[in-house]
This record gives sequence, structure tokens and C-alpha cells, in this order.
Amino acid sequence: MPESPSITPDVLTTIVWDAIKSIPGVVELHRNPIQALTERVGAERRGPVRLVEQENAPPTLELHLVLAFGVRLPIVAEEVRHTLARFLPAAVGLTDVHVRVVVDDLAESVPPPPP
Repeated sequence: MPESPSITPDVLTTIVWDAIKSIPGVVELHRNPIQALTERVGAERRGPVRLVEQENAPPTLELHLVLAFGVRLPIVAEEVRHTLARFLPAAVGLTDVHVRVVVDDLAESVPPPPP
């Protein structure tokens, strides 16, 4: 299996957010307060977008999301997976990646996009 490209977590997060932010029902990437604090002080982090590489298996892209209250979660999660399956090969060369969508929270209104 060819090696996946090396990409920083910040760049991957930006690329993923750009790909999914316009999907109806996606509100924002989920960052708990501790994650936000560790990002500010530059500590090692486990942010809302994680690429987990495993030996002898395709990598897993794990997304932690806030979705809109009242949407059908499985439908939105499938649209996120489908969008990233089309987007990631062209954007970063990831052609064989499993996308795991984790819904961490629901929101009633849409906040501004993350920086």
C-alpha cells in the first residue's frame, strides 16, 4: 500500500472543514474546552479532525462534529463521508481512507465558522 502524504493536523482540519462546512446540518467542528486551551498554548492535541494510521489497514479519518438539532444524524453523517470520499483524493491524495463521524453535540443555531 502506498504511503499516505504527510500533512499537519491544522492543515488537515482546514481542508476537511472547507469540504464539509456547507453540508446542511453540519454546524461546526467540536472542540471541548480542554482541547481549545491546549491548542492555544501549543500543547499536543487531539483536535476535532484526526488521521489515525494503522499498519496493514487504510487510515481512518475521525471527525468530531456539532450537528444541527433536528437533522437526521445518519443522513448527515453519510453525506459527510460521501463528500470527503470525493474531496480527499484531489485535495491531499488520500484515496483509501475510512471516515468515522462522531457527533459530539447538537446545536439549535449556526455559529460562525471556526477560524
